Amino acid sequence: MKHDPMPMTGRALARHCPELLRDRHSAGGDLAGPMMLAAERIARELARRLPRLLGGDGPAVICAKLTDTTGAGLAEGASALAAYSLLSVGPHEVPVLVTVDAEAVFGLLDRTFGGKGEPPDPLPASFPMSSELLVARLEAIVGDAIATGLALAGEQPVRSLRRDHNIAQLAPFAAVETLSLMRFGVSEPGKADWSMVLAFPATQAPLLFAADALPLPPRSAGEADPAAEPYAEMPLSLEAVLVDMVIPLSRLAALEAGDVFPVAVARSIPLCIRGRPIARGTIGSLDDRVAIQLTEAFG
Repeated sequence: MKHDPMPMTGRALARHCPELLRDRHSAGGDLAGPMMLAAERIARELARRLPRLLGGDGPAVICAKLTDTTGAGLAEGASALAAYSLLSVGPHEVPVLVTVDAEAVFGLLDRTFGGKGEPPDPLPASFPMSSELLVARLEAIVGDAIATGLALAGEQPVRSLRRDHNIAQLAPFAAVETLSLMRFGVSEPGKADWSMVLAFPATQAPLLFAADALPLPPRSAGEADPAAEPYAEMPLSLEAVLVDMVIPLSRLAALEAGDVFPVAVARSIPLCIRGRPIARGTIGSLDDRVAIQLTEAFG
């Protein structure tokens, strides 16, 4: 899929798409409202779930564009290398193609191995074997976001059919079939913007988007469960503050290699997330490694 430049201003998780508000003859003009609502909910769910893959505080996800094409037009505009995943969505098993371009895949792969998310230049002609797990995880996240965004019920409302790195080999749609394309832009501070595209047959859009507003997913009345999705796998940085020193600016300005600072490690070590203490403990060892044994945990 050729990349369309998309400005990623602001930090809103979703915004209205002007293209969704116009009369859509190919998918039924009365579907504009439900499609807009579904796109916003899918964007919101992607923003909630992508931290499982990306880490950090979560990206901004917006619906950037909704357009029409044909199966032939989709294949003609596709890149020679991209991640293509064909999903079966809902009880009517509507085929939905998820596309992520090669540059984004290589960037995400670089971050998985501790890099800054910079794709190689020039891009390789094929994906490494290590990309299979990454694409499978991303596919699962998108599937969950679609299922929640469309309020689909059932044990497995979204199923993976097949995936490939070449759209001609995948052959997801007939050349003459009219398709609706929904593009989502993903933006994170300090990272390159990237996008994914959902494509589905326009004639089957009524099977995905009800004529009236989609119902909100049920929510429990109790407090959020940190052991349940989407919180369970959310990565958080935990800091153990061994020493908290106050040093005059004049001393800092005169620092040189070889300087020695006498420090006294406190008996009780705070553990913090974003500067907020969540527990305290004492320093010890475990299997020849420094360890902290909790003496107090804050609710």
